[in-house]
Amino acid sequence: MDELRVDPSDGEKYTFNEIAAHYKNRYKKSELNAYWESECKPVKAKKGRGGATPRGRDRKAKPEAEAKAMAKEASGRIRGPANPKRFINEEATIVQDCIDGLIWSTPNLGRLDGYPDVKVVFRTDWSKDKVAVICGGGAGHEPMHGGFVGKGMLTAAVSGETFASPTIDAVLAAIVQ
Repeated sequence: MDELRVDPSDGEKYTFNEIAAHYKNRYKKSELNAYWESECKPVKAKKGRGGATPRGRDRKAKPEAEAKAMAKEASGRIRGPANPKRFINEEATIVQDCIDGLIWSTPNLGRLDGYPDVKVVFRTDWSKDKVAVICGGGAGHEPMHGGFVGKGMLTAAVSGETFASPTIDAVLAAIVQ
């Protein structure tokens, strides 16, 4: 199928093989055929130009269109789009989101009032007449030390930003708590 059609998801022109290469990990072949026939509109030939023009590379392509173009230009190899392996809302708040999820899903955990600048997770059921064990570090792949806060384990965990140590203020706040 060398016919060009417009993909309604980004408004760009593609052949069926390009659409199939892009969506191959997400949809079955029968679903792709149905999408091609019902949603993708044929490109109308423009007068005076000798037919449909390929994709209009002169204008700035959208990210989805660029991914599809990369799939087409992969020197004969069929490549699909990148497959995300994690869910994040925003890169700037990923550490806070992880700590929020930990606090909301685990009983007897709390965080200090200096949040979001001071990222300290602590046990709310700990009595101050016992020894406290505090650990901390940067939030590399996730604020992992917060997962070790609990009875028989850590009393508090101090987290920094992604791949950065916690601030002195955050460590002091955990010690005072």
